[in-house]
Order: sequence, then C-alpha cells, then structure tokens
Amino acid sequence: MSNHHFKNKDLSLKAKGLLSLMLSLPEDWNYNMQGLASLSRDGIDSVRSAIKELEYYVNYYFNDQMRV
Repeated sequence: MSNHHFKNKDLSLKAKGLLSLMLSLPEDWNYNMQGLASLSRDGIDSVRSAIKELEYYVNYYFNDQMRV
C-alpha cells in the first residue's frame, strides 16, 4: 500500500483512515457503504462523508493535473 495519502494535508484523518482500510482489502471485496461501515464503529453517514471527501479530492487532483 502506498503511503502518499498520509502526507496529504488536504485530507482529514477520517478520509485517510478509510482510504487506508480500502487499500488493505482484497481487490474482489464488495466496496459498498454498508460493508465499509461494518468494518468499524462508524456509521454509514460517517463512511459516506469520507467517501465524498475522497471523491472531491480525487476529482480536484485529476482535473488540476489535466490543466497542466
């Protein structure tokens, strides 16, 4: 697992933790909100907000890279 996301100051600790968890799962794992929420004490709303943050960052990052 890459650790570049740990050094990113734009991501919250929650988003970094969820991304780390997702990267540690097998490739064939079913990535859904309920499944991710079942792996921690956080609820679906917490997982959803972390996913939204990661989606925003990924879209921002890749769109910014495309402009260069």
